Amino acid sequence: MKKRNIKGFTLVELLVVIAIIGILIGLLLPAVQAAREAARRMECTNKLKQLALAQHGHHDAFGHIPNSHQQRSMGQTKENYCADWKQTKPYLRSKTGWLVPTLPFIEQQNLYNAVMIRFNSDTANPWDYSTSGTDNPFRNPVPTLACPSDPNSSTSSGTITRTNYRSCRGDMIPYSFMYDTPRGAYRRGDVTAVSLTDILDGTSNTILIMEAKVNVWGSLAGVKSPFKGGLGVLASGPALTSNPNTCYTIDLDGDFFLTPYIVNYGQTYRLPGMCIDSGYGQTSCIAVIPPNGPGCTSTKQPDDSAVFITSSSYHSGGVNTAMADGSIRFISDTIDAGLPSQTVTSSQVFNKLTGPSLWGIWGAMGSIAGGENKTL
Repeated sequence: MKKRNIKGFTLVELLVVIAIIGILIGLLLPAVQAAREAARRMECTNKLKQLALAQHGHHDAFGHIPNSHQQRSMGQTKENYCADWKQTKPYLRSKTGWLVPTLPFIEQQNLYNAVMIRFNSDTANPWDYSTSGTDNPFRNPVPTLACPSDPNSSTSSGTITRTNYRSCRGDMIPYSFMYDTPRGAYRRGDVTAVSLTDILDGTSNTILIMEAKVNVWGSLAGVKSPFKGGLGVLASGPALTSNPNTCYTIDLDGDFFLTPYIVNYGQTYRLPGMCIDSGYGQTSCIAVIPPNGPGCTSTKQPDDSAVFITSSSYHSGGVNTAMADGSIRFISDTIDAGLPSQTVTSSQVFNKLTGPSLWGIWGAMGSIAGGENKTL
C-alpha cells in the first residue's frame, strides 16, 4: 500500500494568512463604524423631524409655536408671572420650557398629564429632583429626545429626562435666555408668542431646533469639559456682552479640554441638556458661535443669563437642525458665522430685534426677521 504524504501549512504561510486577515479586519472595522454612525445619524434626523412636526402641531392647536418659557398654552400669562425666585413654586412654574408643551405632540400625553398634575398641585413642587419616585415626571425617559450618537443621552429608567434637541433663541448674545424678546423663534410667553407668519425671513431659512450634546460637566467639582461642545467656566466671571471671542480664550489644558474650574452646582439638571423642564440654557442654543465651537458661562449657574450655549453633536463635521418649514438640514462646522472678535454694544444686544445679523449666515438662520439676503 502506497503511503500518502499530507502537507501542512508552514509557519510563514500561517503568519501570512493571519496578517491578511488582520488587514481585512482593519479595513472592515472603520466601514462598520461608519455604517453604524450613518444609521444613528439617520435616527437622530428622524427624531428631529418629529419634533419639528410637533411644533407645527402645537401651532395648529394654539396659534403659535411653544414659548421658550412662561408657556401661554399652559395658562402662564403676564398676570401670573413671578420674577421673584424666593417665591419658589410660581417662579419655577414660569420657567417651564418649550419641550413640556411639546410632549402631547410626540405621543407623550401621559407624561404631560403627570407634569400638569404636579404643576397644579398645591403640595408637590413640580421641579423637585431630590426624589426619584415614579411620580416624578421628569425622571422618565423620552426616547424621541435622545440622539443615539450621544453616549450621555441616557434613556434608562430613573434618570432625569435628558434632551439633545434645543430651541433656537436667535443670534443675540448672551443675555437672550433671560431677555423678553430675542431675535429667534422661541420667546417668553408673558411677553409674546411667535406664529409662523411672524417668520419674515422665510420658514425654510429659519432654524427652529438645534442639536446639542448633553453637557454633563460641572456635576462634580473640577471635571473637565471637551472644547467641542463643552461648557467652560470663566473663573474671573466677566460679563459676556463684548464678543464671542471670550469663549475661545478660555485656557486649555493641552489636550483640547477646557481648563477645569472648581465648582459644584450640586443639581446636575441645571446643566444644558440634562433636563427638559426649563427654557433657559438647559434647553436652548444661540446661533452665534458656529456648530461644535465652545460654550462658556460666568461663575453663575449655566441656567442664568451670562452664558453661551452652542450647538454641537457627535456627528462628524456638523450638526442637524430643524427649519421652521419642518425640513432638516445638516449644518457644517465651517459655516460662515461672522467675526468672533466683533464688539457688540448693549443696544445691539438688547434692542436690535430686526435688521441683518452680525454673525454671518449662521446668525441669519437663527433670526426670524433679520431681512438678510443670504443663502446657505
